Amino acid sequence: QVWMAQNLNYRAEGSSCYENKSENCKIFGRLYPWTVAMALPASYATTSAESVISRKHRGVCPEGFHLPTSEDLKELVSYIRKHNRYEKERSGTLLKMAFSWKHSEELPDGTDRFGFGAMASGFRNARGEYREMGRDADFWVAEESNNSSHAPYWNLYYDNDEFLGDYSKKKTYAYSVRCLRDKSSTSSETAAAEKAADEAAKAD
Repeated sequence: QVWMAQNLNYRAEGSSCYENKSENCKIFGRLYPWTVAMALPASYATTSAESVISRKHRGVCPEGFHLPTSEDLKELVSYIRKHNRYEKERSGTLLKMAFSWKHSEELPDGTDRFGFGAMASGFRNARGEYREMGRDADFWVAEESNNSSHAPYWNLYYDNDEFLGDYSKKKTYAYSVRCLRDKSSTSSETAAAEKAADEAAKAD
């Protein structure tokens, strides 16, 4: 897997900066309602989009990238657990940066050992209120929940040291987007990047 090292900051209509401050977009990326992240009509906020979700759904991601699925994120967590040599650090700690997160009295600060660079970007709720910057980061996936007005997302929290995906919210919430490069069996660039990441993990 080759992930973008920052949250997406593409100015799609309907996306926003935390508290509508442009400086927050520069640091944390933009926040996207699910339909905006998926580049789908707003009508799919309350109706099922099952028939129009593609296998590698590009959405607002640039060409050659797509929105991840829960399986993609499970693969990421599995990879970092396999290559983690620090007994006290779990998936959430390994993915977070130390910067931007409220300090937890119980858990270590983020170490970002795999270069994912997760920051506490917060979110915008269905009422348009901005919440939890410094404490929380949420990422949409290219899937729907059983309730057609909801979609699943993955969460990092300052007082939790795991990266978890057992959550669902209204599609009108606005969360971060992290794009994943499309896999290609003939791409030497992708293979080289994966090899370099593996060697870096072993050398750390």
